[in-house]
Amino acid sequence: MESMSGSVPLRSATSEAILREIRADIITRKLKPGQKLTEQSVCEKYGISRSPVRTIFQQLEKEGMVIMLGNGCKQIVPFERSDLLDLYDYRHYIETNAVKNIFESRRRYAPLIRLMELLDGKAQNGGIAEDIAFHRAVIEMSGNRYMINAYATIAPTLYTIFSINVPLYRQQFTDEYNSRHMTLVQSLMNDTLDVCLGKFDEHHDYALKKALVAMDMIEKGSVSEEIEPKPRIVIEGELPGCEEALLN
Repeated sequence: MESMSGSVPLRSATSEAILREIRADIITRKLKPGQKLTEQSVCEKYGISRSPVRTIFQQLEKEGMVIMLGNGCKQIVPFERSDLLDLYDYRHYIETNAVKNIFESRRRYAPLIRLMELLDGKAQNGGIAEDIAFHRAVIEMSGNRYMINAYATIAPTLYTIFSINVPLYRQQFTDEYNSRHMTLVQSLMNDTLDVCLGKFDEHHDYALKKALVAMDMIEKGSVSEEIEPKPRIVIEGELPGCEEALLN
């Protein structure tokens, strides 16, 4: 059964960890494009029992990482530069339309301020999980459940891409996290829609440039072994729907 967060629920932390590892291996091409995966091969490679593999396959298929070949066999879908550009274009489309909805509905902005207060000084590991939480909060403020579910589907891939950059930019990302996102909060509160959309455009352009650096590393086969996405960040506070920012 599919959850409202846009992901297929897994039964254990171990299953979630294996899903994240397989996803990272697909994106970084440790698992080769076109390679076939079976339940048995996944069990042997990742040291997991057979029972959760089917659910893991379902989630990877939902994310477009694998396709079904029949007899339980899956084939890895190549993740190319064009896919990265499409991913970020889709992210931009979702979030800018969420911003338009926020302005049209005149929703209260207190949840974003609260989120920034909670995260102030706490960004870790480049602020990756916090970044996902922030942008999810923006989209949730739109009140559009389809946008929320769409973002939940792409967030794990965004997280993995961000993680590839961590060894290069960890301190920079950590230092800049609060200032870059507070700029967006202030714009949501004080600017016109057009000015606010411009701020989000700049923010997305910055993120895409960093993601393209990660893509270059993937294509050159120089991704650090340090990539190790955390399972989730739990934000304590009063932001409904954003307590768990990540993410199967």
